[in-house]
Amino acid sequence: MSVELWDYDALTSDDLIGITEIDVEDRWFSKKWRSLKHVPIETRKLYKSSSNLSQGIVKLWVEIFPREAKAPPIWAIAPKPPMVVPLIFLFK
Repeated sequence: MSVELWDYDALTSDDLIGITEIDVEDRWFSKKWRSLKHVPIETRKLYKSSSNLSQGIVKLWVEIFPREAKAPPIWAIAPKPPMVVPLIFLFK
């Protein structure tokens, strides 16, 4: 599974920050992983195909649910609406 992180730009197109890969299949078939009571938070490096250098890190956790199981509610992660900020200019 690939996880992509993008920045949000209101006026221009969004830019790819980086990508990380997570092997979900190995976790699903691992008895140790499936027996964990609490899923650990991971720190993963982000990369772009144009560079071998890390573009930063992301902290995340991965939960895997069987198809039959009722998944918890999805979190809303939409960007916040823009704020109106008054600007005051003082001239001498």
